[in-house]
Amino acid sequence: MDLLGHTFNTPLLLIVFNRPDLTQRVLAILKENRVNNLYIAFDAPRDKSQEEVIACAAVQEMVYGVDWAKNIQILSRSTNLGCGYSISQAIDWFFTHVEEGIILEDDCLPSSSFFSFTQLGLKDFRDDKSVWQIDGSNFNPCHTKNLYEFSSFPLIWGWATWKDRWNAYRFNFTPQEANDIIINQFNNNLIKAFWLNRIKDFYSNAVDTWDYQWMLTIWKHNGKVVRPPVNLVQNDGFSSRSTHFEVNRYNHLSKKAIDFNLEEYSPKTIAEYNFELDELQFRGRFMKGSKLYSFLFFVNDNFIKTIRRAIRFN
Repeated sequence: MDLLGHTFNTPLLLIVFNRPDLTQRVLAILKENRVNNLYIAFDAPRDKSQEEVIACAAVQEMVYGVDWAKNIQILSRSTNLGCGYSISQAIDWFFTHVEEGIILEDDCLPSSSFFSFTQLGLKDFRDDKSVWQIDGSNFNPCHTKNLYEFSSFPLIWGWATWKDRWNAYRFNFTPQEANDIIINQFNNNLIKAFWLNRIKDFYSNAVDTWDYQWMLTIWKHNGKVVRPPVNLVQNDGFSSRSTHFEVNRYNHLSKKAIDFNLEEYSPKTIAEYNFELDELQFRGRFMKGSKLYSFLFFVNDNFIKTIRRAIRFN
């Protein structure tokens, strides 16, 4: 499906903040793909430092300068809400206006195929309440002829969902609720232990985010995620300005965004859930890819605590 030359009317929420260079790049991609139904949300500067105030002002100037989308809605904030509340409330706001749509952050640079894939996925799975998200990322393409594959891991670097699924979202889970959901979700003890450690970091206020809660919401409802056969979004946000990712340590996650011909794949043939493929996705996104790198990554990321947890589940 070639969207160039055609108006793309599926609603899209773009979340921006303080990176004018990335905002300029992603807005150029949206303009090139004729995104016509555009919602943009931005947070206020975190402090009064001149550097951040100037950066946020430059981003906002770009946002208010968009004149190529027929429908554009803007959500601005006068005080900084932080990453977790800012993004989750922006998605809340988005779904007060639309029934389904795409969510994109400023550092996520999609290929043209991302738009056609997510649009088709929203249509094909609209009535399948077991599917909660359409992903734009694939870290380990298996080169099958299936247009869709199922996954347990929602990846939020360019994704789409429906209002009725998002309405189940909760920002506040108790630590016990989160632990119970993770324990019930996974049979693989190492994956289970990994997420229990991540959730522990969240509750210790080491991470200010919203996506762990979305993941827990999906797992609580035994939801599935649909991923594309190739990677459709490149994350270009690994730098000192990144909220959660350090430069160099996570550069391996910046996979190239690929265009592909949807008509060469079968949208009606959906691969059965394959845990081994999903484990590869887990290692490719949350670890370093290979088993050796996974081991070394765990050593550097609370490995002893993780192994102790994993042993306790045996």
